[in-house]
Amino acid sequence: MKDANRMLRENYSNDVLALFTELAPKAFDFLRLEHGMVGPLEKELGISFQGPDYSIEIGLDPREGLWVGLSADVDERHLSSSLQCLYVESGLGPAQSIKNTARTTHSLHKAIDTNAQALRRLLPNLKPGNRDLLFIKCHGR
Repeated sequence: MKDANRMLRENYSNDVLALFTELAPKAFDFLRLEHGMVGPLEKELGISFQGPDYSIEIGLDPREGLWVGLSADVDERHLSSSLQCLYVESGLGPAQSIKNTARTTHSLHKAIDTNAQALRRLLPNLKPGNRDLLFIKCHGR
């Protein structure tokens, strides 16, 4: 964890890190309130929410900026995907509508807002059957 925290401090200002710590749990709390997921749980580089069918991780990455990843067990395989791929494969819009740049507090606000909105739109598509197909298409992307 020390290496991850050092890496974040080297790549993000204290203002951006503090804002992420403040805003991300609030912006994604709908996962707990509306979808019964457990969280937010603190992770090495962010937070996560755990549900019976899939889990969601939200964090900062030095190269990727704000990232949202989802994972699920499908046919005895643990599959993971980015929010962008699942969003696009669900026919909800282009990946460019989800912002990831998080170098400033302004860009972090936009990134958190667009990712939370995209995730809200995506979740109804993650029903059994459809969810499995989406995760198979997007695994590793």
